[in-house]
Amino acid sequence: RELADGTFPRAKILVPECLDKISALNIQRYFRYCERYLDAYRRGLNLRQAAYAVKKYSSHRRI
Repeated sequence: RELADGTFPRAKILVPECLDKISALNIQRYFRYCERYLDAYRRGLNLRQAAYAVKKYSSHRRI
């Protein structure tokens, strides 16, 4: 946000630079996260239900 000035030419420069700094694994994880929300909304869930459905399950048993 500090580098952006809200113009399209500046965005064309910043986007490739930012994408180079992010790993492909992080992009894939975020994409899957967004896809889960889209699927929940397609199924007709409201915001609260979608958030519950998307929430990452963590087991109650840990070693």
